[in-house]
Amino acid sequence: RCGYFRLTSEVSALLPKIAQFLWRVTPEAHFDDQLQRLRSNLLNSLTPCTLGNMRSYVGVAVDELEALITSSSLSLPTLFAPTSEFIVTHSELGEEEHEFILSMLAAEESLELREVGQGYVLAVEVPDSLIKEMGADSISIDQPIELDWVACIFLVSPDGEDLTWFAIQEVASMLPIWRK
Repeated sequence: RCGYFRLTSEVSALLPKIAQFLWRVTPEAHFDDQLQRLRSNLLNSLTPCTLGNMRSYVGVAVDELEALITSSSLSLPTLFAPTSEFIVTHSELGEEEHEFILSMLAAEESLELREVGQGYVLAVEVPDSLIKEMGADSISIDQPIELDWVACIFLVSPDGEDLTWFAIQEVASMLPIWRK
């Protein structure tokens, strides 16, 4: 999937080897500086793909979920996403682990938004061309999320420990139950 960055898997695989090499050839007092410089150079050299979408996650309240289904769009300017900084910081993890961490961050966000009960997480395929800014673990967009970008919805348990997957087509019929 193009939502990550070019050469990400290759870079991720090399980082532990590079760190081991630096440890052997760099005096201990300078090791952290060398590793930080390497990390910074990698972040500056990675460029986003421009040919696809970036899988992102955002926590929403039931009212926002209902608004998305009703109007087919929803303004949510910031979403959790596998930015270059996030990938380099978590280079020891694979794509699935990255997505798990980001979806759990969105789950925490959703629980903060709720009045009672469960929360909701949208898994959104954001077109790369609409990404305006990247943070450590998030992206910013300046246009509403379209319903057809939503890959699925996760129902977040009240304790935030479990995510239950729902197809976007199921949401309209589930909303009356979720509102109770």
